[in-house]
Amino acid sequence: NWRKLKMEIEKLNLESMNITENQKAKLKELFPEVFTEGDKIDFDRLKMTLGEVIDSGKERYGMTWNGKSECFRLVQQPSRATLIPAKEESVNFDESENLFIEGDNLEVLKLLQKSYFGKVKMIYIDPPYNTGNDSFKYNDSFNHSTWLTFMKNRLSVANMLLTKNGVIFINVDDKEYSYLKVVCDDVFGRENFLNVIAVKTSDPSGHKTVNPSPYSQTEYILLYAKNKQAYKYEIQYIASDYDSGYNQLITNFDAPFPEWQIVGLFDYLAKEKGYKDTRDANKQLGHNVFQSIVADFALENRERIFQGTAIADDAAKDIVEIRNKSKSSLGDIFKVAREKEDVYIKDGRQIYFYSNKVREIDGVLTPSKPLTNLWTDIPYNGISKEGGVKLKNGKKPEKLLRRIIEISTEPNDIVLDFHLGSGTTCAVAHKLGRQYIGVEQLDYGQNDSVIRLKNVVNGDSTGVSKIVNWQGGGNFVYLELKKYNQTFIDQIEEAKDTEALLKIWEQMKSKSFLNYIVDIKKQDEHLEEFKTLTLADQKQHLCELLDKNQLYVNLSSLTDTDFACTEEEKKVTQDFYQIKK
Repeated sequence: NWRKLKMEIEKLNLESMNITENQKAKLKELFPEVFTEGDKIDFDRLKMTLGEVIDSGKERYGMTWNGKSECFRLVQQPSRATLIPAKEESVNFDESENLFIEGDNLEVLKLLQKSYFGKVKMIYIDPPYNTGNDSFKYNDSFNHSTWLTFMKNRLSVANMLLTKNGVIFINVDDKEYSYLKVVCDDVFGRENFLNVIAVKTSDPSGHKTVNPSPYSQTEYILLYAKNKQAYKYEIQYIASDYDSGYNQLITNFDAPFPEWQIVGLFDYLAKEKGYKDTRDANKQLGHNVFQSIVADFALENRERIFQGTAIADDAAKDIVEIRNKSKSSLGDIFKVAREKEDVYIKDGRQIYFYSNKVREIDGVLTPSKPLTNLWTDIPYNGISKEGGVKLKNGKKPEKLLRRIIEISTEPNDIVLDFHLGSGTTCAVAHKLGRQYIGVEQLDYGQNDSVIRLKNVVNGDSTGVSKIVNWQGGGNFVYLELKKYNQTFIDQIEEAKDTEALLKIWEQMKSKSFLNYIVDIKKQDEHLEEFKTLTLADQKQHLCELLDKNQLYVNLSSLTDTDFACTEEEKKVTQDFYQIKK
């Protein structure tokens, strides 16, 4: 319950986990002899300790870009922000372990380290694709280097949250796939790459097919493990069509196996329906109609329909012996007894029953096939109303997230999405009984993920609800980063003209924390020069005036009158962090 979760948060700890200190402590456990009296690392001694494992060569495979070196500093820098619980946006605040957090996802990921380090079983993200799409609310002028830095920072911190057998799924398009793959190899380790899944997202139609190259109808999902050796995958199955290779029928299946009478399935059914043979049935009924009749019959009689399959030389010794014997006794049927299921062999091939291919999927008996890394069976059309919210571009089907969650987690495992968007991941996790954490910094108004989660609690009937028998219920807690200077940055980014920016500047002079080198008087003296800048440069200049260490309110500053925290915010936050007054 929520009380247990609250107790996990360390009392009076005002910062996120210091990643550098944490890594240093682990190194000290392994190699205490390389630390000096001042608790510094003697790298020469460390090299001597490790000996030949040190790679001193300068030539190695990798990728670099402007800002990559800055990633390490940003990742290791602890967050000093404060998560403020919002009771009015939550559902059953005191009982839930599900979290929705509004705020910069890098800051939030750092804050989560204290309570969720090594506890998240699965992460799914559908990050911005760096396409310049004006309808996407993230900064759509990401250049390539900025996007790579943006991704590496967040993935590096997120990796620390995964359990030892945890996995991460990352949605990406063909434009950034190859670059993101190298970034992920760097963050998670090339040895922990599991697969890349191709997902069919659309069909070519109309004006969309006007393209200088083959029409793109897929997106990709990169799949990495925290530790490939610890990750265990169980084969999953999806529905498939009737396999016409299963075309032999045992007409007297209840008789002793040596007396089985075997006929061709197609001709047998054609005659049963009053036709001379398969060709006549196809001609009179039409191929598709006759195939449908065959498929239905095969499903109903799956225990006595089979196909002959090859038996490899490395099969069990007794099976190989019977295989060889049956080749010289054509027409006869042999049996090899087994504890679970006997093996039948005819003419050197195994009698493999259609029943082995049939499974119950979503309550329906159907032919099936193993899930591969090509997903073409999840429709992307008709999902606009799922969850009662809309997102013009990028919304993912609930069926996609259901598959991802079910193949990687068990009930009560923790699922994380730090690019939550319209909230599909948390909505499906809620319906499937997983604990979840969703992070989103953008407000989508009436299409917000919080509204979607409330719809789920109230019994949302869209998406996968019918399949999983969702009836409603449950709860979640809404948290947000308490903004200070970030509020002004948000206003600056939303400003449409210079006049709006000048009004923001007037507010900044008295209500923001400015960089210590800023001289307000000199800034005002150069306002006319400021007005000659482009709108983008004006915004950049104002943002540079703000103290970036004061973007969010520090937990220790809640009672400081400069931050204007309400009494309700103070009380709820003190309760949340178990702070003694």
